[in-house]
Amino acid sequence: MTTHLLKKSTITDERLQWLKENYTATDSLNAEAYAKYLHEDIEVQMGNKPGTKGKQNAIEGIKELWKSIKTMNHHFINVLGTNNQIVLEAIIDYTRQDDKIVTVPAVTILELTEENLITSARVFIDLSPVINE
Repeated sequence: MTTHLLKKSTITDERLQWLKENYTATDSLNAEAYAKYLHEDIEVQMGNKPGTKGKQNAIEGIKELWKSIKTMNHHFINVLGTNNQIVLEAIIDYTRQDDKIVTVPAVTILELTEENLITSARVFIDLSPVINE
């Protein structure tokens, strides 16, 4: 997870730090680290895949993606919104199982509770270069 490409952020420094920690956990490919950011009733929509509801389903969904890659690294471009509703534009580098590195743009919309748990994650991304080639 990097911010060297970050152009704009309209959230507080504290929330930006939380977001960086969240994506560092995601990029670690560690389900336990990832799970601590999720609300029990989270709803996830990833690309054109069917949406899921519930923390365990969200974890299982990301684990399926992780099986097809060796590493992933988010690079923040723009972070917009409020402390409880965030729109993140990022570029993500995926290292596939065949060691090919694929870079994909994405926009994610997050909704959060006051307890800093994600209740909704809508990810607009085309994963076909990552999982289909």
